[in-house]
Amino acid sequence: MLLLIWVFGGACIYLKLRYRRPSSLLRQYVGSGDLIFALLLTPLAPLPQYLLLLLGGCLAGLFYWLVVRVVVQRETTIPLITFLSLPLTAYLSYRFYLSLP
Repeated sequence: MLLLIWVFGGACIYLKLRYRRPSSLLRQYVGSGDLIFALLLTPLAPLPQYLLLLLGGCLAGLFYWLVVRVVVQRETTIPLITFLSLPLTAYLSYRFYLSLP
């Protein structure tokens, strides 16, 4: 929980310092669904695995953004929930596989 406050709080502070506009910037760049999904993800894994899930999702989103930006050459947003769910799906599949007899 504190990690998410740190991450989204840091993003909010960065956006306020960078653009110097009203506080609606966080809503413009980060959806409330992203924050809710990240909060709901916290009880599914211990902290080391949660950090890997969060880092893997963010890196996948960054890779997607770079490919679209460089190859397709257009501006795009990152669907963060999609990219946070990819490592979550792999993690849950692995846990399910380990629980089989």
